Amino acid sequence: MPNEPHWVGVAACTPATFEDVAISLVAFWSVAALARSRWWIIRSIPAQVVGFVAVGVVITIMLEALATGPWERWSYTPSMPTLPVTGTGILPIFEWILLPPLTIWFVRRQLT
Repeated sequence: MPNEPHWVGVAACTPATFEDVAISLVAFWSVAALARSRWWIIRSIPAQVVGFVAVGVVITIMLEALATGPWERWSYTPSMPTLPVTGTGILPIFEWILLPPLTIWFVRRQLT
């Protein structure tokens, strides 16, 4: 992608953004179902935060494995560190470890 026009990069990354939104929603509603409240995010306990992160990480690992494997949507460059067993890139995993707690913090900040 470094040698492609800007619009090609935008067109390639936009679907990934919607996929990330979908993962966030699935993770949120999974925890909400277990907590039996969509307001869990306001007064979450550590187990809910871990669940929110875990759902996102598991879905990401599955989607990355499919996208870089059978679907052949992309491949990692040699400079991307990957997990030894799954071959998933470290940065997509790091995203789902970092963003859910930040999301909870921002939501609490806005709603309380």
